[in-house]
Amino acid sequence: MRQFEINRQVQHNPSDMFVLVADVERYPEFLPLCKALKICGTEPCQGENKILICEMTIGHGFILETFTSRVFLEPDRLRVSVSHISGPFDTLDNFWSFSPLDDLHRGCKIDFFISYKLRSTSLQLLAGAGFDHAFAGFVSAFEARADFIYLNKIPS
Repeated sequence: MRQFEINRQVQHNPSDMFVLVADVERYPEFLPLCKALKICGTEPCQGENKILICEMTIGHGFILETFTSRVFLEPDRLRVSVSHISGPFDTLDNFWSFSPLDDLHRGCKIDFFISYKLRSTSLQLLAGAGFDHAFAGFVSAFEARADFIYLNKIPS
C-alpha cells in the first residue's frame, strides 16, 4: 500500500481552503490526474455535513481509470474525508483538515493524507510512479488554485 502525508502552512484561511477542496466538480480544471468528475448522488447526513457519491476518472499517459468514492464534507470541523467504493483500487482513503494559524484566521495549516493500493499489479507497475507523483502534488495544486482564486495570481 502506498501512502503520503503532507502538512503545510498556506496564506489562505481555513474556510477558503475547505471550500476549494469541497468543490469536487471543479477538480478536472486543475488537479493532476483528474480527467473528469461527476457527483452521482448524495447520502443522508446530519446538520450541515454532506456525503457525496462521486465518480472520478483519472489518467496518466495512456492509462485511464474510473472509480467511485464517498466524499464526506464536514464544514464545522473543516474536514474532508474520502473512501473508496468501487474501481481499480483495493483501498483508497484520503482526508484533508484545515486549522487556523492564529486567532485571526490569517493562513492555515493543511493536513493531507492519502493511502491507496491498486487492485492490479500490472496497473501498479504501469501507473504507480505517475500516481505517486500526482498524489504527492495534490496540496500544491490546491494551494496554486487558492492563489489563483483568492489572490488573482496566475499559476505557474
